[in-house]
Amino acid sequence: MVNVMAEVQGSIADNESRLSGQALNLCHGGDLYTASQQFGTPVADWIDLSTGINPQYYPLPAFDSQAYQALPYLRPELDEAVRRYYADRPYQLASGSQPIIQFLPEVLDDMPVLLPDFGYQEHRQHWQAYGAELRYYPALDDVSARLAIEQALEQAELKGERFHLLVINPNNPTGLTFTPQQLADWADRLAPARS
Repeated sequence: MVNVMAEVQGSIADNESRLSGQALNLCHGGDLYTASQQFGTPVADWIDLSTGINPQYYPLPAFDSQAYQALPYLRPELDEAVRRYYADRPYQLASGSQPIIQFLPEVLDDMPVLLPDFGYQEHRQHWQAYGAELRYYPALDDVSARLAIEQALEQAELKGERFHLLVINPNNPTGLTFTPQQLADWADRLAPARS
């Protein structure tokens, strides 16, 4: 793991302009061949932490074969269960997070977005395509990330400005996490003033 993080940190230092959003090269986890070529580390020496891809998988119970024969389409029963649970609160059902990632920049207020400088790149791509002002916080260590987010919040509060805070929790691939309490505090501070 130390080797993986050292390579990630080196990659960030070497690709600062790419990470600042000037040039966007989308890459996704699980492409060990490309990572092997870029970092000069044989594929067999990588630990693939991508979602759902692990040669030493967690033991799972038997599933109904239908679970492997069809996509998990949104059904009325699911919608009704969510309505009962969340009552009047707004929600959006989706088959995975990708549609939500694409959807958010279109439905949220037009404001700058503060996002991790390293993480799942689809977030950056969709906010950038929508024309949002992109700002970044460091995503390699929790102390730097919290400090940068706190500073951004304090500056915004002093100036009476607002922004969106995008958190990937846990961040893939850095592993950066924030507690539910920290996220709730930031959400309260970012919420529009109510009169």
